[in-house]
Amino acid sequence: LRFPWSFTARLAAPALVMAAALALGRAFWPTSVAEAVTLTLAGVVVFAVAVRLGRVLGSDEFDLFRRANLPGASWILRLLGAPTSAR
Repeated sequence: LRFPWSFTARLAAPALVMAAALALGRAFWPTSVAEAVTLTLAGVVVFAVAVRLGRVLGSDEFDLFRRANLPGASWILRLLGAPTSAR
């Protein structure tokens, strides 16, 4: 079984973008519940946009996500840029 290095590298790039955005937010915002909630939501959005723009997920990942039967799966697949056939 081979470790998926290329997929890991493609996924690391959006994670680094998200980490940079969160570090920037933490530098300018005092620690509070509002800061934690806001930066968590911002991190999710930044990561999702970076995954979509970087086209990190392929048809296999979209198919696996669709078959997982998660609540809101069609909305999440749309957010991540899944082709219509994968929704």
